Amino acid sequence: MSILTPLRAARRRHPRAPAIGPVSLQEWHVGLARKGDFPVEEVNCPCAMAPCGLAIPRPEVFCARHQGAVEYAQMHVAAECGGQLPRPRRWFERNDRIGR
Repeated sequence: MSILTPLRAARRRHPRAPAIGPVSLQEWHVGLARKGDFPVEEVNCPCAMAPCGLAIPRPEVFCARHQGAVEYAQMHVAAECGGQLPRPRRWFERNDRIGR
């Protein structure tokens, strides 16, 4: 029979924490245009492009538009991506208030 020492008693009260696996960061698709608009700012961007037309910022690629203190107009997780690029609106659709 083993003797219950204070250390063994503490181990009985506080079981070991479960092992935590490697931390996986989610991949985000980000854009500077409003939701539903064609992502014009992301067309000539050095970042990788998602099927939805938004940028995938990565730390190894320098991009002044998508890194640092940037306020994105839209963003979603890659797992929730619809993958459909919105069509660019025509000039008269963008400027329909002119002439009214």
